[in-house]
Amino acid sequence: MTTYGYIRASTVEQQDTLTAQQNQIKKYCELKDLTLKDIYIDSGISGSTAFKDRPEGRKLFEKLTKGDTLIVCKLDRISRNVADFVNTLNYFSKNKIIFVCIEPNIDLSNPFGMFMAQILSSIAELERGMTIERVKKTIQTRKDNKMCVGSIPYGFKKTEDKKLIEDKEEQNIINKIRIYKEIDKLNNKQIVDKLNEENIKNRNDKKWYPETIRRICGKNAKKAKI
Repeated sequence: MTTYGYIRASTVEQQDTLTAQQNQIKKYCELKDLTLKDIYIDSGISGSTAFKDRPEGRKLFEKLTKGDTLIVCKLDRISRNVADFVNTLNYFSKNKIIFVCIEPNIDLSNPFGMFMAQILSSIAELERGMTIERVKKTIQTRKDNKMCVGSIPYGFKKTEDKKLIEDKEEQNIINKIRIYKEIDKLNNKQIVDKLNEENIKNRNDKKWYPETIRRICGKNAKKAKI
């Protein structure tokens, strides 16, 4: 009988929550005199992703056996999808795997505890859905007002009223890149080398990469001006 911990944080959550979750699980094990063998960590994984489809979640799922204990800080670390959450908990129950949630501390060994867990999972799924809708509306509003959405694409800059206009200096560099691509028939790596040879800097003095060139010369790119 082995005790494992599992923690998760999405890309939009603060990564220091991973450390906080680790500390909480370790303190719980000390309090309950449990020997914690390992903590499985899924970083940058959304709660909507099925537990078995996560890199570390899948490994843990395959390792857990009868009599083992799995500890999480909150129910939504397992899933923000009610169906996946219920299926996962049913699997644990069927295979005699002890599932412990620190907050809230619900006894999942009885029907009432399972019912409460499902309600809390439903609330988490609802909150996630409402957050997605708010983000969608915000993005659409910014698009309708011709405001910048996301990072500023190379070749443009943002005005005081947050609208995009062409950056002449960067547009000249883009045209040079397209000439290398379309006229000189250079590949992306060769273009990067040429830009470095000519001491042409990327935005904020960052390095040029072949992937950057690929985006600039994408399918919606304009033709080079000769």
